[in-house]
Amino acid sequence: MRPGEVFQMRWEDIDWERNVIFIPRGNTRLALRYLPMSERIIASLERSREGKMEGWVFPSDSKPGHLTTVATAFETARAKAKLSSEIRLYSARHTFATKVLAATGNLPLVMRTLGHSNAQTAMIYQHPSMEDVRQVVNARPSPASPKPGPVLVRHNSRHSTGNGAI
Repeated sequence: MRPGEVFQMRWEDIDWERNVIFIPRGNTRLALRYLPMSERIIASLERSREGKMEGWVFPSDSKPGHLTTVATAFETARAKAKLSSEIRLYSARHTFATKVLAATGNLPLVMRTLGHSNAQTAMIYQHPSMEDVRQVVNARPSPASPKPGPVLVRHNSRHSTGNGAI
């Protein structure tokens, strides 16, 4: 979920029987979606719910309504944990998208899960490691698998780093 989607979450948006969260707002039709909850998220939300069935999941302490940002708190926590400044608020979303595509090879699934209507936008979230690429390069086809056909690759110099990094 985007940070704003998390902050705007309401208890009414959670379907506890199906263990999904409904995202009711967004800029595109695909932004409106259901997302499955992991067991850890279910347990965490159940602990903080305290029987509530409506209202903001993350209410603001300083003003009426919901939290709108955690940027300052995130920066403070990152500094206290001595984490790299390369770790950003969206890092977990990027990691999730990279891992889901690597595990499934299903770009439409990644797009649907992230709420993207454009494949180019979803691909911005892809960050394969050098080791991931190495595994593909070193993979040996099984004798039963068909020989792959030619692959056409379009170079986009806009994303080229010039240092061999992916």
